[in-house]
Amino acid sequence: MYHKLLKKARDNARESYDPAREVKLQRSKRQARDAEDDASLLSGKGVSEVRKALVPQRSPKEMLDIEDPITSIFNRVYASNQSIKDQVKGMMHEDTGVFEPIDTRSMDTSEADQYSTDSFTNKLMQSESSSRFNITTVSDKETGEKVFGGFQFGEARLADYKKATGDKFTTKQFLADPKLQMRVAEWHIADLDELIDTLDRSKFTSRDGLRAVGHLGGRTGLKKFVESGGKHNPSDRFETSLMDYYNKFK
Repeated sequence: MYHKLLKKARDNARESYDPAREVKLQRSKRQARDAEDDASLLSGKGVSEVRKALVPQRSPKEMLDIEDPITSIFNRVYASNQSIKDQVKGMMHEDTGVFEPIDTRSMDTSEADQYSTDSFTNKLMQSESSSRFNITTVSDKETGEKVFGGFQFGEARLADYKKATGDKFTTKQFLADPKLQMRVAEWHIADLDELIDTLDRSKFTSRDGLRAVGHLGGRTGLKKFVESGGKHNPSDRFETSLMDYYNKFK
């Protein structure tokens, strides 16, 4: 039913919209406004009055004609021939839901880097746990070793974090605290970045790709991977290799 209504609305828009008539109408309105402004200046009105005349004064009827957000989305869909899902996704901020796309090209370097890091973090958590903070997985059936949380950290990596920061918590507390998991993830990525900056990246230029390698293979595995030109390429129990993870995130 919804699709039929949308199709009907599109068909009506195509039939009623005349580009040439619209251009002519807008030109006439602009010429009329210019003429009124000239008359105001010639009549000796004060500057403040002229400025007021230049500000669009909308009547109640004109206010009703202003596009609401839903109409605006429909018009953009009609103009671009994109799906509504793609249009809405492009206009919404990922975290706040505000209809305002984030364009890192207009940001300074520090702001763009921050969004790049956030994007990697979200992608990594989605890959590791489908963004579930309370999940526990057996990573090695023979030893019974487990990994925890949204980023699937092992006990050894959590111990590294505790030693570096002095923070204390149990596995149960870690699983129940998403904010704590995000703090550990930020420290984890910064720690990997510190190592990445010391490596020869002439062959592996993607920082996010190398972060993913370090997450899967650890700091030692990351270093061996880069120094061997990718020949050091072990896989985990799910048969995901270091090179697979590099290519996935690069």
